[in-house]
Amino acid sequence: MTKRFLVPEVVQTSGMDCGPAALSCLLRGFGIMASYGRLREACQTDVDGTSINTLEDTARLLGLDVVQLMVPPERVVRHLPAIVVVRLPSGMLHFVVVWRQHGRFLQIMDPAVGRRWVRADRFLDEIYVHTHRLPDGATVQGAVLVRVNGLGTVDWDRLPADLRAALTEPPPRPLIKMIRPVPWGVLALAAVLAAIGVTVEALLFREVINGRFGPLLGLVAGLFVLETLVALGAAKLGRGLDLGLRRMLLGRLPLLPDRYLHSRPTSDLAERAHRLHQLRELPALGTEVVRTLTEIVSVVVAIALIDFGSALPAVIAAVTAVGASLAVHPVIAERDLRQRSHSGALARFFLDGMLGLTTLRAHTAEEVVTAEHDRRLRHWAASGRALARAVVSAEALQRICGVGAAAWLVWQARDHEPATFLLLAFWAVSLPTLAARLGRLTRQWPWHRNVTHRLVEPLAAPLENQPAESQPHDRGVSLTLRQVSVLAGGHTVLDGLDLTVTAGERIAIVGASGSGKSTLIGLLLGWQVPAGGTVLVDDAPLDPALLRQSTAWVDPSVWLWNTSLVDNLRYGNTVSDVTQAMVEAELAAIRADQLGDAGGLVSGGEGQRVRLGRALLRSNVRLVLLDEPFRGLDPAQRDRMLSRLDAWWPDATVLMVTHDAREALTFSRMLVLERGRIVEDGSPASSTRLRRLVEEQTDSRAMLDGWRKIEVGR
Repeated sequence: MTKRFLVPEVVQTSGMDCGPAALSCLLRGFGIMASYGRLREACQTDVDGTSINTLEDTARLLGLDVVQLMVPPERVVRHLPAIVVVRLPSGMLHFVVVWRQHGRFLQIMDPAVGRRWVRADRFLDEIYVHTHRLPDGATVQGAVLVRVNGLGTVDWDRLPADLRAALTEPPPRPLIKMIRPVPWGVLALAAVLAAIGVTVEALLFREVINGRFGPLLGLVAGLFVLETLVALGAAKLGRGLDLGLRRMLLGRLPLLPDRYLHSRPTSDLAERAHRLHQLRELPALGTEVVRTLTEIVSVVVAIALIDFGSALPAVIAAVTAVGASLAVHPVIAERDLRQRSHSGALARFFLDGMLGLTTLRAHTAEEVVTAEHDRRLRHWAASGRALARAVVSAEALQRICGVGAAAWLVWQARDHEPATFLLLAFWAVSLPTLAARLGRLTRQWPWHRNVTHRLVEPLAAPLENQPAESQPHDRGVSLTLRQVSVLAGGHTVLDGLDLTVTAGERIAIVGASGSGKSTLIGLLLGWQVPAGGTVLVDDAPLDPALLRQSTAWVDPSVWLWNTSLVDNLRYGNTVSDVTQAMVEAELAAIRADQLGDAGGLVSGGEGQRVRLGRALLRSNVRLVLLDEPFRGLDPAQRDRMLSRLDAWWPDATVLMVTHDAREALTFSRMLVLERGRIVEDGSPASSTRLRRLVEEQTDSRAMLDGWRKIEVGR
């Protein structure tokens, strides 16, 4: 199959989803329909985005003949179609699909906004130039892209389950479930009648000149009622969309898998929640588009009915005015995109500056920040001026074309009686105005479309399987990992892991930062899906949702709510008496009535003990996952808490991630991870690696204790 002439539009639904959206666009362009949601999961997108290597591998598996290249930026147009890496005004990298070249213009699908047309020389400024170091020490620079040579083959036997689902799953249409055809059809019909009524109203004004007021007054009264009904109907449908989406989201959010929520930045989800009310504007926008188009058509028809000789000038006037508006739309849309990008970059810069204000002052970095702010401000101002020039030029062009066609129409009607001449002149002048209104409405549509896609995207996300209620057990779980690999953002985090854990074992997991310790915990919780290998729990395939029912988890990322201490302890638990948990976690000293958002009103150590107390209230615990559970606690508290682990969960299997080598000595078994692999598995007491690490940490503590004893004189 040959590729399409127009590149399919796939708008990203999250700030970090440009990779899966670009890949979905390429596949559709060659006739391969793949679920965007499933592609997103298959590409292992995390908050750091998707790597171009992952896009290349996934495209090849799904039936495209692709190759990754690095070429001089000016030669990118010779390798189309392709996914190309560009740099946004904010400095972040971004994937776009460069589809075809049309003379001096490129047809591009930008996942942030959809299809756009960009001059080739202007696009060169957007391309990211990557520097690659060769083995001999030399460096080369160039644009990074994934070029499509054509269709390949799909090996269904080797295709992973998630990619097989991407090819077979029907495309979701969640917005259709929220739109009832009858009310929307009635609203569109009312808008058409109101537009026709305005044209008829102008006709009746001619009768006023002849002294007859009755028909006009009756029509004005009818239009008033109709306009009121249209406005009320659009507002009601808008409220229905808004409230309906909120209800559907509230019912669906608890069923979304953890990976879906963890792979989206908090700022992105917060932005969607903030923009929910903007769905109310869709019916009004659609009504205005239908009404404006109807008015243009009805004016042309009315002119033809009154004076058939003026029909051709009227049609040309309408087509010229509307065509001029649509012709300049890509130019304005491109500049509007640049303005929005620079505005977003400037806004994020302000936010980052406020969040890091204390650090900036501590490092006396005000001049550096001011210089960067001035640079971004200049870019924002330049993009604003370019947009203003484009809008003014477009409107001037549109007015010139419209006025020229209107003048021709007026000249054709010069021989009519005064009343008819005035009516035809009024309609001739109104056509450019209606076309300008249609142009403004069409410029709003891409933005509203993107917002709507982002808002309804959670409704199309795959749901987590809801397991049956777990049965009580009097022993811990057994775990078996065979050649397990995990990818995150296209990078291997766990590499061919083999591990066997018997029921009731207590294992310490140590290793440098980035070695894969927390990823191993996240794998059991369901945040990560193995890219290869097998995970068994009690000799059955891992079911994260079922396992979590009998898991106690302590991690600094466990959320604390801005409620009381007791309410935070009871969250997710069914017990009412929290006294024993407060004693065991040493929480009696906390005096705050409210813990604050994310525990902001308590210290780090107090917040961690609240998380520990919440885990102690879990019932039917068979697996305990502790990721730095004693962070922020003083050494005496750490020792006391560590000594109570066996009493807290006597029969459960315990895995504890720690950076403190001394804590690992209290366990019977220890795993040491390096670069996603287990490099040591055995008794901590016999580990020379652990003994050396304990000595290094002891020396570091002694040095810090010495610093604390220094007295600063006045």
